[in-house]
Amino acid sequence: MPDLYIEAKRDLDQIRKMFQRLHATKEKEIAVRRVGKRLAASEIKEMRDMESIITALLERQKFVTNGQQRALFENFKNQYQANMRGWRNRLAFAEAQRVRKRRRQARKAANDG
Repeated sequence: MPDLYIEAKRDLDQIRKMFQRLHATKEKEIAVRRVGKRLAASEIKEMRDMESIITALLERQKFVTNGQQRALFENFKNQYQANMRGWRNRLAFAEAQRVRKRRRQARKAANDG
C-alpha cells in the first residue's frame, strides 16, 4: 500500500513545478496581448491542460487526513486561485488598454486628416 504522506508530497512538488511553468506562460500571454498579438493555439492548449491538471491534483487531496498536509494544500489552492484571478484581470486590462490605444490613434488620425 502506498504511503499517503509520500504520495501527497509528490503531488505538491508536481503542482509547484507545473505552477511555475504556468506562471511563465501566463506572463508571456499578458505581454504578448499588450502588443496586440495572441499566443499560438498549442501554447494556449498547453496552459489549459496545466490548469486542469493542477485543479485535479488539488481536488484529489481533499481527503488527506494529516492536518498539516491539508493546510499546505489549502494554502497552495488559495494562492493558485488568487493568481488565476489576478492573471485574468491583468489580461483583461491589457486588452482594454490595447483597444483604448487603437481608438486614440484612430481619432488622432481622423482629426489630422
